[in-house]
Amino acid sequence: MNCKEVFESLSGYLDDELIPDEADEIETHVERCAPCQAFLNTLQRTVAFCRDATVMSLTDAAHAEARESMKRRFVDAAKAIPKT
Repeated sequence: MNCKEVFESLSGYLDDELIPDEADEIETHVERCAPCQAFLNTLQRTVAFCRDATVMSLTDAAHAEARESMKRRFVDAAKAIPKT
């Protein structure tokens, strides 16, 4: 399994939606890959933050700004994944 495949499967991994063999492959890869470890840790913290977050209403402008900020961060993180 390479970094891109791990990246594409992490959501299912965190939600326990993968078959055991797929989960094992991700765990094996992440144990050996510092960038994927960092990404998994960040994603786990993000999920925990979202689960614990207080729901609040945003203006349309604030919503658009937050969405663009998250999109930029996602793209930056995806570009940082080493090509294997």
